[in-house]
Amino acid sequence: MLKKEIFLNRFPNKYERILKKKFKNINFSKRVNNTTNAIISFNRQCFDELFESFDFDKMVNLKWIHIPFSGIEKYQKFKLIKNINFTSSRNIQSSHVAEHSIAILLSITRKIDFLSKNGIDKKFDSFPTEIKGKKVLIFGYGAVGKEIKKKITSFKPKISIFTNKTIKKPSLVYKIYSFKKIYKAIKENQIIFFCIPLKEENISIISLKALNCIKKGSVVVSVSREEIFDLVALKKIIKKKYIRFGIDFYSKDFLINNKYLTKQKNVLLTPHIAGLSDQYNDLHFKNIIFNIKNFQNNKKLKHLIFCGE
Repeated sequence: MLKKEIFLNRFPNKYERILKKKFKNINFSKRVNNTTNAIISFNRQCFDELFESFDFDKMVNLKWIHIPFSGIEKYQKFKLIKNINFTSSRNIQSSHVAEHSIAILLSITRKIDFLSKNGIDKKFDSFPTEIKGKKVLIFGYGAVGKEIKKKITSFKPKISIFTNKTIKKPSLVYKIYSFKKIYKAIKENQIIFFCIPLKEENISIISLKALNCIKKGSVVVSVSREEIFDLVALKKIIKKKYIRFGIDFYSKDFLINNKYLTKQKNVLLTPHIAGLSDQYNDLHFKNIIFNIKNFQNNKKLKHLIFCGE
């Protein structure tokens, strides 16, 4: 078995020590050179700094690059690179994002957000909403959507899912809506979770027509990127104030350009923190260990996103 050379891109010291102790048959180099077989980054900033002006043509022995985050929509150029496999930390955060989604929902339905904005002496504008028996739509049935379904089942709602894939109806799911039924799906449900990834076909998928299908008094929770919405249309709907929104998708630039969101009493905002968890780093590291073992033994990598072979 040939000895692999792996560059650890500014890893936390405690994890680097564990790897060097665990993998005696791997050379963990201190810099990237033309003998490097793999590059593993642990956070987005280090990854971006390294690959900002990276010359892939000179890296003739490079076979694997690990992207330390799940949102890879801005990195589609890597798909065109030959002979290098790319992995990411996708699916590691699914449970965290699902918990955050439900926390947003409960904060809205139990009037916690209302009380935090208006004070405990403020009279409710409406009674708290019970989830039991409500029609819930999970818009996007990937890893996050499946986790939301699993966790919200205990509240005993009537769960439906929206997916562009042909799948067998999961247990405890009332209905499956296909892409052709997007307006029907939105219109027929009272609580909607948007958790689809940002792909080219999903940009502005939630149009003005789709937003106009949302029932008055509904709750919308989005942990998707802002680009899935027609943002001009979203602004119009939000300002009508008859729908309650919980949104985790904004970046600093997005918020600067959409300051109206911070002034809307029917909007609960969180700063793209759905994937954060006290367990994330350890789960991420565990996944890296698994893939290093597979890489050393020429086996398939887990969470493979772009395959250059």
